[in-house]
Amino acid sequence: MIHIATSEWIIMKSLWNKSPQTSREIINSISEETNWNSKTIHTLISRLCKKGAVRAERDTGEYTYKYFANISEEECIQEETKSFIDRIYEGSFKNMISAFVKTNNISKSEIQEVRDLLDALERNDEQ
Repeated sequence: MIHIATSEWIIMKSLWNKSPQTSREIINSISEETNWNSKTIHTLISRLCKKGAVRAERDTGEYTYKYFANISEEECIQEETKSFIDRIYEGSFKNMISAFVKTNNISKSEIQEVRDLLDALERNDEQ
């Protein structure tokens, strides 16, 4: 599992939105969202490459690299969700839902969506 730190998610979102990008393109794409200097962004890109979340390829005939997201956004979300539920709710989906229900942090439409998802899951299990 590749753990993506909160600051690294910003870089990954940029690459999921458009890939490949040079470091300059990444800097430009996140400049409105952050006030990070280019050295900070280069450090984050380097960390993501070391983790295997980002792949770097030398641009043909250039002295720059193009960066590609090496893992999908869906994969990262699934891994982070599992890690969150394991860490906070002892691996129990029921405990997580209970916490949201008890604090009224779930709307009626979200409740219906969860019901629909669970119904669909149950129907698939029966087949």
